[in-house]
Amino acid sequence: MKTSEVVFSENQIIIIGIKSPLFTRIPLLVIGIIAILIPIAILILRGIEGSGFHFGFIIPILVCASIAYFILRTVLWNTFGKEIITFTKEGIIYQPDYKYFKGKEMVVYKSPDLQFSRHNKEKDSCLFTIDNEESSIENVLPISKYHLRKIQQEFDRYVAND
Repeated sequence: MKTSEVVFSENQIIIIGIKSPLFTRIPLLVIGIIAILIPIAILILRGIEGSGFHFGFIIPILVCASIAYFILRTVLWNTFGKEIITFTKEGIIYQPDYKYFKGKEMVVYKSPDLQFSRHNKEKDSCLFTIDNEESSIENVLPISKYHLRKIQQEFDRYVAND
């Protein structure tokens, strides 16, 4: 498995995911487009027939829109996904970035019980977790053991600076 690219800056670590193959992204995109077009086609057909809009169409439209949104997020993550880890005075902030929008920001506040743990994913790739008693951050993009050691060093340097 290919590992993600890791960029180190002053107080940030950016883990940039590897693009998934086109033969997996294109079918997802087609399904997403179909999920958007189905309610539009039904509304157009009802308009042509003169039946108009009915309250019962709200639930199918919401379901199709939810499916399309989920698929869009998946395609964007597998194309442009990256994880941004920022070290601040208060704690460590983790945010997934989908290029066109960002995911939910998670924060692990600085405390004496702050821990860094590694998890082997495959032969050459690893994942890591940063946690304390209240919260945790788990990365999802596989990184090399070399980059994991560098991230561990950044974490140790951060913990040592009180």
